[in-house]
Amino acid sequence: MDHWRLTLFNKATQKQMTLTYSQGYGFNGQRPNVERIIETLKNDSYMASMDYQDFLNETNLENSSLSRKRYAAIFRQTEGLKRITEE
Repeated sequence: MDHWRLTLFNKATQKQMTLTYSQGYGFNGQRPNVERIIETLKNDSYMASMDYQDFLNETNLENSSLSRKRYAAIFRQTEGLKRITEE
């Protein structure tokens, strides 16, 4: 699995955030493109709007510590995006 450390910067608000972006297996170090990153962040934001049980149902994950960590990470990431986009 390829993991990338990204920094998003909003010129309008002068705010930034850093996140880890994982694009899965098979990319062999190929850099992620902006369109894929934005689409993933949109999907993650949608997931963060759900309660935990709906998140599990939507992703077909079982209730586990790893699932709770994933949900918490998506929620934190979405809060960070809100912070850098709010004026």
